[in-house]
Amino acid sequence: RPGDARAAVHRAIIALDQAFTGGLDSAAYWRLRAHVQEQAAQWLSEPGRLRSAVAAWRTVLARNPRSLPDHLALADLLWALDDHGAARELYRRCLELSAAQYLDPARQLRDEDRARIEARLRDE
Repeated sequence: RPGDARAAVHRAIIALDQAFTGGLDSAAYWRLRAHVQEQAAQWLSEPGRLRSAVAAWRTVLARNPRSLPDHLALADLLWALDDHGAARELYRRCLELSAAQYLDPARQLRDEDRARIEARLRDE
């Protein structure tokens, strides 16, 4: 039910704000905030929340600049928002981060992610 979903999202945002006020200011906090905003945008049909998610993802990257999953999450969100130029920059960074992990296949891009990224970069 939309009213219940809206109330749950509102409570989640309040809890996040209280955690931040209480001193929680980590990459994990901002990552959670980004996820909540993305889900709220979808569940509540409020696409404006996606800009808040973008801002939260950018904060995550500022705190965790070598995180491949975080770069990929923001790149995919920007692509969905039709900001293809910014998404492509992040996709290139994803390829760099993945290549830097050549000794640890578990920390590299998955084949399907690499294929999607390469296809999007070819479309420039």
